[in-house]
Amino acid sequence: MNNVIGDLIGGAGRYRPIRRNAEPVNHFEILPEIQFRERYRLSKRAFLHVLRRIEHGLRRPLRRNHRITSSIQLLVALRFFATGSYLITVGDTMSISKSATWEIVHRVAPLIAALSPDYIKFPSTPEAQRQAQAELFARSAIPNAVGCVDGRQVRHQSYGGENGELYRNRHGWFSINVQGICNARLEFTNFVARWPGATHDTRVFRHSRICHLLYQGVYRDALLLGDSGYPDLPFLMTPLRNPQTAAEHLYNEAQIRTRNCIERCFEVWARRFTVVEIGSRFHTPERTVAVIIATAALHNISLWFRPFRRREVDVEAYNAIHENIALGHGNTIRQQLVTGYFEQLI
Repeated sequence: MNNVIGDLIGGAGRYRPIRRNAEPVNHFEILPEIQFRERYRLSKRAFLHVLRRIEHGLRRPLRRNHRITSSIQLLVALRFFATGSYLITVGDTMSISKSATWEIVHRVAPLIAALSPDYIKFPSTPEAQRQAQAELFARSAIPNAVGCVDGRQVRHQSYGGENGELYRNRHGWFSINVQGICNARLEFTNFVARWPGATHDTRVFRHSRICHLLYQGVYRDALLLGDSGYPDLPFLMTPLRNPQTAAEHLYNEAQIRTRNCIERCFEVWARRFTVVEIGSRFHTPERTVAVIIATAALHNISLWFRPFRRREVDVEAYNAIHENIALGHGNTIRQQLVTGYFEQLI
């Protein structure tokens, strides 16, 4: 007993930290595919793909531990994203100190976030746009919809300072207001994470780049679906507040069933990377945003490398239907959908 106490207590009664002399654990080499995916949320193929993309930024030795390889650094960051646990707990899993874990997380997150434009893409070509429209149309028969938009509050601790209260949302806790647009595959096609939690979803959307591009007609007849909190714009279809006719009720039902994609996408994203659900304990918004965007990119990457086949849709059949739908321009498009399309389905 005296030997144990002597190992823990220094000469002046201070705690003597235990040195970590063990080699970091590489679960990529130890765990089988299923267990690896359960713990790190990526398949081994997806892990190697991400590692190749960011390895150049991980070659510089850490300040506190030169034995940690690029592969171990990515594993540490993924474990933190997947669990949202304390850094000291993540470090203990990998036999790495808390300080080294902190440095790794804040090194890996910006590197992955910088890759987001390569994996979070809005369908810009006519072929990609028709594919996205056909896949959403197959869900609930609402035409021309290329994506669904919504916002989500991602929790974090208070940053303090003069602007700290800007991050307190209407629920009373601190957050980043994230805007996402997704397709029928539950992949993010547009992602904005920079606004404080007190900002309304409408303001986030109106100041986003995708909104300005849609205003300019860059994406032609593409429509987005949003909830009743969004304004009725020429390219943003929201539910009717007081539907009267059978066609209006049918439009609302189709709109709500299709819009459910973005809610499911947010839930899958948050459950895949629990740090989004639990929230971060970082001291600056820049570090929080880097983790949020990195997990969004990893969410898409994990779907791209999923083992099962994607559902195929008949784009040619949708094109034949689309040719018979004549939509004009301006704020009357929603009414044209009701009278020119949904009335014909009754």
